[in-house]
Amino acid sequence: MKLYWSYKSIPELDHLPESERRRLYQFYARKVFRTRQFWFFFILYFLIFELVYSIYGVVAGIFVIVIFAPIKLQIIIKIIRNMIKAHFKEGRHIVDG
Repeated sequence: MKLYWSYKSIPELDHLPESERRRLYQFYARKVFRTRQFWFFFILYFLIFELVYSIYGVVAGIFVIVIFAPIKLQIIIKIIRNMIKAHFKEGRHIVDG
């Protein structure tokens, strides 16, 4: 499984110039905040942090953040990739605002 760390590693954007890649990624990254998947995972992330923090303390809470941050990023990028695939499947080639 390939890990995606930024918009530069998303294969669906490889054929675009750098500025268009960045703009398309930012456009859909803002849309991610309106999805149920994002909010479900965000609440779950917060609850796990609170549970670990209340039982084991600050160091364990920070450890949870360090462990789950890359996982959270991969989930967000997966949602963005699906949106970008739909974008190109619809035949749109520019960002709509």
